[in-house]
Amino acid sequence: MVICDQYNFNFIRIPKNASSSLAHFFVENCCNNRDIYTEVNDVGITNNKVPHNIILQYKKQYRFIHLTLQEIIDNDLISKSDAIKKKNIGVIRNPLDRQLSLYFFLNRTSRNNSPDEFREHFKDGYHFRDVSNHIRQTDYLTIDGIDRGDWWVYENLDTHINEFIEKNTLTLKTGLKNFKSQIRPKDKSIVDKFYDQKTIDAVKKYYEKDFEKYYNLTGIEI
Repeated sequence: MVICDQYNFNFIRIPKNASSSLAHFFVENCCNNRDIYTEVNDVGITNNKVPHNIILQYKKQYRFIHLTLQEIIDNDLISKSDAIKKKNIGVIRNPLDRQLSLYFFLNRTSRNNSPDEFREHFKDGYHFRDVSNHIRQTDYLTIDGIDRGDWWVYENLDTHINEFIEKNTLTLKTGLKNFKSQIRPKDKSIVDKFYDQKTIDAVKKYYEKDFEKYYNLTGIEI
């Protein structure tokens, strides 16, 4: 998360949705020492004003980095009224691509990326072991069940960033970096290779609201 008062926004870090890249961009270009943000391991940014008890409470698989907006409010990091007043930025991604990205990331030390293993790990739609992956993308930006998100589309991040820069008249200290890009599957045909219809159906069922949000923002039906 990045809670930035000067530019009046909260960035909610949804896993496998350019979370580190955007957190780094926002911290470097928008934040000061009074703001609250979680670490960005890729570039050595450490937690700032994140209470230690919250880090301990959500330490499993670094969940404290990926708190939902509701969790941020419930843990008194920001008030509900303040959260509603701010822009709550989150990134939505094609769920089928996102699940593949997670699989390749978790399997990054292995040379055996197997379609059969992928299908077994995601047979219920979500990854059987990754706790953050059980949270739907659309649930990250709700308050009391109501969507409060200012949604950015993963494939259009350059456009969103340029609009943000222009609107806030930012003088950049650093541009948007690509982290973990060597891990991501590059070939679009890999979807056909790793998914079978059963796994597609499981992902579509579990992440139905994410597919709807993605379609509403892009007009692309998956």
